[in-house]
Amino acid sequence: MLRLFLVLALLVTGIAIWGVLESPYEKAEFRGLVVVPGGAYVILETARGNLTMVVSETQGVAIRSILDGVEYYRPPTHYAMADIASAGGARELVIYELANGTYLGRLSVGGKDVDIRPSDGLVVCLKAGCPVYVAPHLLEKTT
Repeated sequence: MLRLFLVLALLVTGIAIWGVLESPYEKAEFRGLVVVPGGAYVILETARGNLTMVVSETQGVAIRSILDGVEYYRPPTHYAMADIASAGGARELVIYELANGTYLGRLSVGGKDVDIRPSDGLVVCLKAGCPVYVAPHLLEKTT
């Protein structure tokens, strides 16, 4: 019985490690936000480089309010969307492409991938505590 348990534990661990090693994306950490009239800059950092995205001023303000822990009597749209995604089992945001000057992303929610603007997905992930991943070809090298 113990032998079977050990074999199963090793198998599960091996599968988990293989899945992590095979991921084509870099885990990103939120590193900065600069809100300026008419827009905002978001900086995401990975072990291999940074991604700087230009987002709308509205999205910048939504991100800033989450970072500052602002609570509202009635939730604004971004907060409501984040709460709905979190209740639905939001797992991760993947920023996978830049097409015609626009970043493309998908949010994993309840076992399905949902197309989402990365700036909106970042609001969801910051509020819900989900990890963010970036395709390596989108990164600015830092070394």
